[in-house]
Amino acid sequence: MRKLFKLAAMAAAIVTVSCSEQALEISVAPAATEQGFEKVFYATFDGETKTYLSMNDAGTHADVFWNAGDEIIVFGIKKDPVGLYYNVFTTGDEGSSTASFTGSCDWNARDTDEFRAFYPCDTDIWPLSYGIDEGIITHPVIVPPFQHAVAGGLEKGLNMAVALNDNPYSDELHFKNILSLVRFRLSGSGVNKISKIRFSSKAYLSGDCDFIVDNMSFRKGYYFPNLAKYGGPLDYVELEGSFVAGEDYYMAVMPCTLDGFNLRFFDDEGNTITKSSTKTIELQRSKISDFGTISVEDTFDDLPSGVERYMTQTKGSEPVCIAVVGDAFTAAEQDKFKTVAREAVDALFSTEPYKTYKDYFNVYLMSAVSNESGATVTDGNGNIVTPHDTYFRARWGASSYSDMTADFDRVFSFVSDRCPEIYNSGLTSEKVPVLLIVNEDRYGGRCTNWSTGSCVGIVPTVYRTSGDKLIWSFPDSVPANNESPDGEMRNLTQDERDAIVAHVYGTWLNIAVHEFGGHGFGRLYDEYWYDPITVVGPLSAHSWEVPLGLNVSSSYNDVPWQSEVLDVVNGSASISVNQDKMSIYSSREGIFQGGNVCTHGRWRSEMVSCMIDNRFYFSLWQRMLIVKRIMSLAGETFNLQDFYDNDVPYDPTRDSQAAGAPAQIARKAGKGTIVHEVPMLPPPVLIYN
Repeated sequence: MRKLFKLAAMAAAIVTVSCSEQALEISVAPAATEQGFEKVFYATFDGETKTYLSMNDAGTHADVFWNAGDEIIVFGIKKDPVGLYYNVFTTGDEGSSTASFTGSCDWNARDTDEFRAFYPCDTDIWPLSYGIDEGIITHPVIVPPFQHAVAGGLEKGLNMAVALNDNPYSDELHFKNILSLVRFRLSGSGVNKISKIRFSSKAYLSGDCDFIVDNMSFRKGYYFPNLAKYGGPLDYVELEGSFVAGEDYYMAVMPCTLDGFNLRFFDDEGNTITKSSTKTIELQRSKISDFGTISVEDTFDDLPSGVERYMTQTKGSEPVCIAVVGDAFTAAEQDKFKTVAREAVDALFSTEPYKTYKDYFNVYLMSAVSNESGATVTDGNGNIVTPHDTYFRARWGASSYSDMTADFDRVFSFVSDRCPEIYNSGLTSEKVPVLLIVNEDRYGGRCTNWSTGSCVGIVPTVYRTSGDKLIWSFPDSVPANNESPDGEMRNLTQDERDAIVAHVYGTWLNIAVHEFGGHGFGRLYDEYWYDPITVVGPLSAHSWEVPLGLNVSSSYNDVPWQSEVLDVVNGSASISVNQDKMSIYSSREGIFQGGNVCTHGRWRSEMVSCMIDNRFYFSLWQRMLIVKRIMSLAGETFNLQDFYDNDVPYDPTRDSQAAGAPAQIARKAGKGTIVHEVPMLPPPVLIYN
């Protein structure tokens, strides 16, 4: 363990926090010296899990005790005047549930109001506070994202525990574990090849964060930069080592709610097998969540260099393939590419219907090395102003997004050489949609679609580095009459705007879901509109070899979603629908004028969706079109009853507790965060091949 030598640096760190709230500065007394008196604490454990792990014979809890040489750090806190005392205490007891911890001490009960103790002993766990008025004392803690596999147990010192004693005259410390444990076993021929297992989710699982001893809770959005090791909380944990079939293995993680997760198994060469789950699981403090036995029968991918299979198909006759590639990422930025690629894929497959149907997909991350970072800048008309030497030559205007493009021939050739379903199984590139992520902070995003089914969705990582946020707004006015394209417009009422939450707060990931999940894979048109524009006549892309834009109708009296949506909602179709779902459908489905950038002469099925303001929500008809495409690519038959049975009509913008008026949404960014109101991006480029 590190000793307590960094007083000046640590005291200075107390006043630097990662949020705008003021920190309470605590004066630090000297560490105990050998001249101090000897103090003894008697430490026991409450709860199911203890310092490290060995399950009892019944498998119900961990019968593990203190061992000789275990160390704890104890803080004595004086509240008025504010003061801090601390020291490391060690036990010589072996295999006991209650152990005596001894150390030199130069404070007594008169100097303290309470004791706070931590195991394992970490000298960076300093008492800090957010706000003198609040009086909330927090401690910076690190949940290691990189852990070592121990067959039948947990790496010693990982299972963090804390004790709070507000009786300074008592020598008893009752420790409680503050982390959650995940347990699983492995089976199959591939187990002995595994060198690393990565557990990832949308929730924070590890890394730097603050912990409040008083209520045993984490403040995962806060951490102290001067004390941080990993730069903040992380959404993964990696377990490294050798693995044996049939043994129990454990990971220690922050308590959280998992809304689906991934387990990726790596061999020594970096090849992977990925298992995914859409289950919602509550990982509770001091509890063990058993994931059961996970079969690793698959052969590890023998993929080209720089290619990683991030998701693996487990349903369907054929895999539905997606390729994610990067442009303007240099050799030194390839780890960044993998990180942002995973973020984009996770955002897509956290959005319905992709979330429900994720098991049909093989998703490949394909690294391409550029000589320079940042995309080429044009004058808005395709003429290069500032060139950048990037692999796929992505480019667009500094303030114009309509000329956003790349070297598509090179993109398709690159993917064809690296996608195993193309070079091994004869799948054509028309059936492998491509998400091209560009390492660029400029706002943008555009999809190019071909009539044969090919697509490339170009999405920059706008403001990802700075942390700035984006807001998109629903159009101010709508056609006055949904049925007749008479050209008149009316303003939305405030009640109407509140009902749909007319301002959507998000990041570049919203753009990725819109451009690639909507335009690219889903083959959907935009459903927003500009200044009053009236059009007439059919939409030619509806009759393409792979139809595009079926979410928008050119006729009020003959909309494509009549029989499969409206007839179901009004009860004239022989489809059984859950009553709660039907209530949601009935409030949303209809025929609304406006779409495909036109105010009149085009109709859509719902008032608002991802194809209007980039929210993580596709309309019922859009979800159905996406699922039909998934089933087609998977070699399966679309079944309308199955679709309604599986459908999840959840709009996180409207339906979550966080939804609210624009001011409420803006506050989610936190104090000091810059929020940009940005326009809708241009419609997709359509190419008849």
